[in-house]
Amino acid sequence: MSKFLRLVDSGFYMNNAILVKDSGIGCPIGGVLIGVYDINSGKILTDEVNVKYFQNPLFKIEAHYTAISDAIVTLVDKVDGNQKQPVSISWSTYSQQVEDDLTSLGYQVNYNVSGNLEPAARELRDTLGQKHRDYKLGLGYPKELSDILDELDGKSRTMMLSKRELAITKRKQTSKILSEWAREDSSRISVFKTHGANMLYVDPWDSPEYIKAVMALSTSKINRRRERKSWYKQMVAQGKL
Repeated sequence: MSKFLRLVDSGFYMNNAILVKDSGIGCPIGGVLIGVYDINSGKILTDEVNVKYFQNPLFKIEAHYTAISDAIVTLVDKVDGNQKQPVSISWSTYSQQVEDDLTSLGYQVNYNVSGNLEPAARELRDTLGQKHRDYKLGLGYPKELSDILDELDGKSRTMMLSKRELAITKRKQTSKILSEWAREDSSRISVFKTHGANMLYVDPWDSPEYIKAVMALSTSKINRRRERKSWYKQMVAQGKL
């Protein structure tokens, strides 16, 4: 069994651990922020994994796993100061490569499941979340969309929305607003992750440059409705794209 599946020893980890978390894996645009929190010192360090690792051709060969692991190892090394404290990694950030790389350097790696880590984990989550919000806005991400998604998260926490309703509503709102934002300036496609480009709404009046940019980021076939695919094929056949 992988070490990350073992339960964290609550007594050992309460005041002696390094927490690792990401922010932005599921965000359609921009890279990913990695946060590392040393519970002993209260120090939090962050770093960015560039969006290029989440775009083809690097995304197709899964180069993002190496880039994320490299960022985590560098941050853990900085914050740890060669004490080899145990490292607790959030579920979304975990990969076998991260575990292998840290273990090879002498770190004990676990998946964060201990309730005793919750206050520290919340602090890291909140700090990293705010940094990622500022990072997205710096890329031009519509503030309107950030506010809408924050409101939806609030409704989910108060049980006004189920997880399923939250996911569906988020996707609809994100797709609609980001598509309008990208159509305003096709150069904005350059900050989209591959999976983010796949969710963009493509209409017949979109510019050829916009369509080409979306197609360049797609992993294979972009998941569009049949009429959109049909329209694109017609444009290609007519030599307009």
